[in-house]
Amino acid sequence: MTSDAVDAPFAGLIPVLVGNWLNHFMSVRTLGAIHCTMHRVEVGSHVRIGQKLRAQCRSGVFGEVVGSRCRGRLLRKAFRERRGSRMFRQERRALCRRRGGREARLTERSGRACPADETFARFRRLMPSAGVTRLADVTGLDVLGISVYLAVRPGARSLAVSVGKGMDTASARTAALMESLEVWRAENLDTPGQVASFRELTDNGITAVDPDTLPLALDAEPTGHRQRRATWIPGSDVSSGRRVWVPLDVVSLDFRLGSLTAPWLARNSNGLASGNTRPEALLHALCEVIERDAEWRWRTSDDERRIALDTVRDAECRRLLDRFAAHGVYVAAWDITSAVGLPVVGCVILSNPNLAEWFGTGVHDGFCCRPDPAVALAGALQEAAQKKLTYISGSRDDVTREEMARAHDTGLVQRVWDDLHVGGERTDFATVRSYTPHGAGSDVAVAAEALLRAGFERIVVVEVAGAHPGPWVVKAVVPGAYGPYGSALAPSGH
Repeated sequence: MTSDAVDAPFAGLIPVLVGNWLNHFMSVRTLGAIHCTMHRVEVGSHVRIGQKLRAQCRSGVFGEVVGSRCRGRLLRKAFRERRGSRMFRQERRALCRRRGGREARLTERSGRACPADETFARFRRLMPSAGVTRLADVTGLDVLGISVYLAVRPGARSLAVSVGKGMDTASARTAALMESLEVWRAENLDTPGQVASFRELTDNGITAVDPDTLPLALDAEPTGHRQRRATWIPGSDVSSGRRVWVPLDVVSLDFRLGSLTAPWLARNSNGLASGNTRPEALLHALCEVIERDAEWRWRTSDDERRIALDTVRDAECRRLLDRFAAHGVYVAAWDITSAVGLPVVGCVILSNPNLAEWFGTGVHDGFCCRPDPAVALAGALQEAAQKKLTYISGSRDDVTREEMARAHDTGLVQRVWDDLHVGGERTDFATVRSYTPHGAGSDVAVAAEALLRAGFERIVVVEVAGAHPGPWVVKAVVPGAYGPYGSALAPSGH
């Protein structure tokens, strides 16, 4: 069959044969009108597929290896010869970034190495291994239209439902999958450890994180844990690269009975993050630690730097704010940046309780830390919308009956509404400190330096999973930083 005789019934067969290997190293621009993603080729109205593939293979990333005919044997040989080369890796990185317009801008400034659809296509094959049975789009349950996806793992050892959000379907779906994969990895740690007390480790010249500087369980004593034995696993100091041991329970999310070795420590996913690359994962892990620390300090202080939302000029943020306003959802936002200095934004959203059509969806907040304050504001707004949809869907297994009841407490909503409408000084959004993003690697250095400059003595990263066969997953541990339940010991200088 020649390329001129490709009939419509056979158009679906060619994607099955070529989609699997094409989506690894050919971008939208390389294939022109043929878009390879998720193991299929979307050809639109083009039926002369063979002719276009030959032309693209001659001029694309395979160079002259393929020649004039796209045969599987030659393609496989070309791939084997190129995939280990430096040039191939450079081309792959270039393909990830060779996107124009809004997607490339958001990918670059948010610290992501690749667009969301490429990340999803790369890691979706891990769903069966991780036990992900469903990726559910729940966006339509709310009026806002901000994309929210649920990733469901019925056999999880912690949370069975992970949530992802974004400005489009690809971003939300990818975020849900990546969060589910990182939790799965943290539930199934296979890092060799050792059982000892902090005192025993340090007496033997082993560097370890002082357990009295880590967030504690709600019913734990504030100090006195240095003599208690626990399982420890190795991490590394971000600044020096030296090995530092941390309690297993700080990293592990295996919540099965009998899995605890240090029950006095708080167990949560704070500082756990995944990414296409190690710097990408580490950047988001550090940003989450900074965000949670700033949130706790803001909640327990009189700091009030409410943002004048009419001073926000960023196009993405304006689209979000306009969308909230169009659906009668009130937004208030604050600059809650701590002494660390990296921008952190918090917000709350709620519907007007005085409107006849109001129905109980509660008051929902969102927080985000990023080097770019506009990205932080957009992230906080999307997180608040995600929380609202989480309550509407009722599918998250860590939302208690009491929390659900508060979401329907009209008296509480009315009090918050009244408090937010009391006049007061507002901060120009342009005055929020900003770091110009230069990519995940340099942004990691900025975040780490900011933490050390603020008085935190050490930043430890535990590699939960490497790049193969899935995404990088890391856990950032910053002794002295506040977590969801506070901290055992506040760092000096705060």
